[in-house]
Amino acid sequence: TSLSPGADHLLMGIRGEIFTANTSSGEVTNITKTGAAAERLPVWSPDGKWIAYFSDESGETELHLRPASGGPIRRVPVEKKPSFYNELTWSPDSKKLVFSDAHLALWCFDLDQNAARRIDKMQHTDGDFSFQPVWSPDSRWLAYSKFIFQRVRSITLYSFETGKILPVTSP
Repeated sequence: TSLSPGADHLLMGIRGEIFTANTSSGEVTNITKTGAAAERLPVWSPDGKWIAYFSDESGETELHLRPASGGPIRRVPVEKKPSFYNELTWSPDSKKLVFSDAHLALWCFDLDQNAARRIDKMQHTDGDFSFQPVWSPDSRWLAYSKFIFQRVRSITLYSFETGKILPVTSP
């Protein structure tokens, strides 16, 4: 569930469909209407221009970007052999999305470059595949948690300017 930036609409993923609900009138609209596909994890961009979610409408899981005001959907295949994706999180400047996959990788989709790339990977897990990503207010850094040696979590920073990964905590 996600609120629009002006809090006038609520975004919900329910039973494989994406709905918006007007917070004043209560009017609910199914914006995907794809009975043969499953859409999940909808999130509104901070600038209110985009609704992002994952869809298997093509037969493989893709990132979909839907203009909030209507128009054609940008369908983004993440990789050649798609995974199960999670933790879809917008950057504060609405230019990037990060998400994790079931293969212990952390990804970033850049709207300007229209491309997704893997930015980090965990070697281990205790069954929890999450990175718990959090953006810096200026969208230049990403902080996240990942399992390192002996299945201990470490706080890590990623710089979007340099592409460097900086562990903050030690094993």
